[in-house]
Amino acid sequence: MGRNDICFCGSGLKVKKCHNGLNEDSLVGNLIKIYYELDSIVKEKIDCICQEGCSECCSDYFYISEEEFLVIMNYMIRNFSEEEINKVKSKAQEYIMNIKENYTSEYEKLNTVIKVNEKVNYEMLITREGNLKIPCVFLNEGKCSIYEVRPFICRFYGTMNKDYGCNKVYIKKLDYSEGEMDNILLEKRINSEFKKIIGEEYIERGYPISDFIYSMYDFNIKSGKYKLATESNKKDYVIMKAKINNLI
Repeated sequence: MGRNDICFCGSGLKVKKCHNGLNEDSLVGNLIKIYYELDSIVKEKIDCICQEGCSECCSDYFYISEEEFLVIMNYMIRNFSEEEINKVKSKAQEYIMNIKENYTSEYEKLNTVIKVNEKVNYEMLITREGNLKIPCVFLNEGKCSIYEVRPFICRFYGTMNKDYGCNKVYIKKLDYSEGEMDNILLEKRINSEFKKIIGEEYIERGYPISDFIYSMYDFNIKSGKYKLATESNKKDYVIMKAKINNLI
């Protein structure tokens, strides 16, 4: 894809003004395309109206995957100044210290690495201690500063299931099949690549955005993991992770 071609992300901009230098077949490029595909389905089939100015769900405590975090890293590097990145890092450190001081068992869980396969109940790994209402480090004046690359949970909160979504969201139309979403969420993400390579499901448990920033941001750059996730194709990244974890 040339610099003057329309960017793969769906923005309508030329590559040189959008995702210049990012391999569209990389782990990060792949997930950005998935985000665009999901957004298109939601826009077409779900008429969901959030109350303007409401950011209540942005002070919730939730987990995201490593691939989602690498996309956020890419967005920060492309769009944030060094001062802004350092400010986010400081917020993330404060966030994690808050967890350490006030939610001991939750903090201990953040220091464990757990692999998930079909034999493990994933729900066991996303339980949390109490109601941790701490503002997201990317919430600025009531708005999300990484909205374009917000994680899956932020995209679907209040749209996928009214029983688990926000009761302040008004949905006028809900017209999609679970198969549409499942095909994108399950068959196109990194876990499907693991299954092709090692022959079985392999998913790592998620961690809060702040924990990834606090623990992994600098390491991902120094170790070369970020470069591999943005410049090489997704399969190369998966093979690297599989080797690190002694899966192949």
